[in-house]
Amino acid sequence: MKGTKSVMDSERAIFSRVAGTSGHRLDVGVLKEPAGYRIKIESDGNEVGVLFRLAAVLYCHNWNVIEARISTPERALINDEFLIKENAPDQVLDSAGLKAMIDDLERLLFDGVSVLSYLTEHAKEAPRPEIGYGEGQAFIRDLDEEIVIEVRGKDKNGLLLALSQAFYLMDISIMEASIFTDDKGQVHNLFLIDPADIRFRNREFRTRLTEELRYLI
Repeated sequence: MKGTKSVMDSERAIFSRVAGTSGHRLDVGVLKEPAGYRIKIESDGNEVGVLFRLAAVLYCHNWNVIEARISTPERALINDEFLIKENAPDQVLDSAGLKAMIDDLERLLFDGVSVLSYLTEHAKEAPRPEIGYGEGQAFIRDLDEEIVIEVRGKDKNGLLLALSQAFYLMDISIMEASIFTDDKGQVHNLFLIDPADIRFRNREFRTRLTEELRYLI
């Protein structure tokens, strides 16, 4: 693994490894910013559920995602960037904590560890609605030849994990995503869906999906 300085001692740290016995490449870059830590994750192991696994690692390590850009430059590649903020006043991302996160990323992405097992291992559960149905808004929009899911609502700890779990359980492939939380704690998330998914031609499927997402936010 490259990069021996603590993130506290250096503004930028870059880590690269060949993940376990799978032979997949995993590159992680970290940049300390006034708002938090910007983490860029690149790998060649993209598949349905990757966002769910990444969100689970950040959630279990007690980091809140305030911005993210998810992209798949090619269908087999991961190119994701997260701006994360601490959930505890004295929380920092030092080299030991970052290594633990990267180890967990490798396990979930390439070593066959399920998110459920991982959450159980950390004595965590996927977030559930705190108040109930109808707190936020969810829409499905057709833009030219693209399908976009838009989610708006109040930010909650673990919200990205809950949303990505819903996409995973419904076998929905996220091609790109833009996650943003404003200074009032309101989230505005856009998820670009694989246009080849013919289920989105079905009105009942769209209704069921938006109701599920609204229940989570």
